[in-house]
Amino acid sequence: MGTLNITNLLVSSHLGYETHLHDFRQDLLVNISLNYNSGLEEASDNPSDSLDVMRLTKEIIGMAETGHFNLLEAFTRMVLNTVLEYPRVNNATVEVKISKSIQFSGELSFVLSGSNR
Repeated sequence: MGTLNITNLLVSSHLGYETHLHDFRQDLLVNISLNYNSGLEEASDNPSDSLDVMRLTKEIIGMAETGHFNLLEAFTRMVLNTVLEYPRVNNATVEVKISKSIQFSGELSFVLSGSNR
């Protein structure tokens, strides 16, 4: 059992329900920590046995770029559900950050955790 961390994955998506937010994309930083059965990689050192991180990140980027989300919470749930679709993943935590989303605030973030067990 191992933990894989993906930090500061930059994605761009339409996020927000206010009218002025519908016309442009916002940059979001996604952090993912996932616990998974890493025994295959540890024993074989064979890339074909590894959890396909590139496929996972491309899925998340693609869904972000083509989607529109009213709420940060819904976007975060989409990312967590995508991670948990991988059968070897036991549990995961996802944090999504938006810079300068609230006046006088540096950033806004939301964190969700979930499990396949």
